[in-house]
Amino acid sequence: MSQRGRWHSDDVVGVQDSGFRTGPRTGRNAEAELHELVSGYYEAPLGFVRDCFPWNQPGPLAAYSGPDVWQCEFLEWLGSEIKNRAFDGIHPVMPIRAAVSSGHGIGKGALTGMLVAFLMSTRRDCKGVITANTNTQLQDKTWANVEIWVKRCLTAHWFELNTSIMYRKGFRASWKCSPQTCDPDNSEAFAGQHNVASTSFYINDEDSNVPNIIHEVQEGGLTDGEPMQFLFGNPTRRRGAFYDIVFGGQGKRWQTWVIDARTCAFPNKALIADQLEDYGEDSDRFRVRVRGLKTLSLLIRGALLPHRSVWFRCSRTNQWSLVAIWRGAAPTPMSSGSGEAGTAEASRLSESPENSRATRRSSRTGSPMS
Repeated sequence: MSQRGRWHSDDVVGVQDSGFRTGPRTGRNAEAELHELVSGYYEAPLGFVRDCFPWNQPGPLAAYSGPDVWQCEFLEWLGSEIKNRAFDGIHPVMPIRAAVSSGHGIGKGALTGMLVAFLMSTRRDCKGVITANTNTQLQDKTWANVEIWVKRCLTAHWFELNTSIMYRKGFRASWKCSPQTCDPDNSEAFAGQHNVASTSFYINDEDSNVPNIIHEVQEGGLTDGEPMQFLFGNPTRRRGAFYDIVFGGQGKRWQTWVIDARTCAFPNKALIADQLEDYGEDSDRFRVRVRGLKTLSLLIRGALLPHRSVWFRCSRTNQWSLVAIWRGAAPTPMSSGSGEAGTAEASRLSESPENSRATRRSSRTGSPMS
């Protein structure tokens, strides 16, 4: 392996020789030419994506001349970070970290697939883990996008790819990436991904709902080699690692983006115009789902709910109040028959047994959306 974690064509030629798909064979070995071409993109992810995918050619990318503007900006930034660190294959460099908060449908899944194809193709013995907020999201969307984009790439024939792993043919143990559920009980699956002589990377999709423990364990894989960590998501929660990094002041070691879906090529602009008319520019729904901004209120359906809600009776007023219980916070009244909060008597309030069924119903239904 050459400097900066690169490899020469001699390193892997002969593992799989399926021909260079861009044209007929010449006097030189076409597979050797492909390896030489790809090794030249070690510091140029944007060049790799532009040249190694069939843009403007018959097929699903026929209508596109290249990645969207924001994707190009991301890839160009990544290339500059790689170049600045100048990893030599021996001495560890600082992690490359990025977090993207956006509206729906801008192509975050597509960029994930491009990133995996780039990293796995340009770095011998690269190792990565892909996760998402739910197993359904991970398998049906995030990892499915990885499969789609890797199979579109010029280097597709280098890899074995199925629903549980992607690896370089002939190097299954050392050159691979895989999808992993973000269940806190599965956090150890993210541990121990040390890669002293190459790149270790993590990609989190819909990261707003990826548990903090996953982020903590991922930190352990950023200590050596050329580590990278990329977070993508909609800002549906006003707490957690994703919120803290993008909006909460914890992003000083990260490159962060907040992307409005209206500025991107792929979203349905007519539908967004209807949503703007129906909900308004500063509604929480429009802020999160289109503008990629945090909510103004504390609650958004299906995203941020109280730890639990219970009925309490104030011993002073003898009135019942529905109180939201937040982790690490004082009780917050949600409604009250008398209009009085009664929080001054919080220590003397008691839960009503006769209202236990109502309590369970209120916990399930959550709060109205703005």
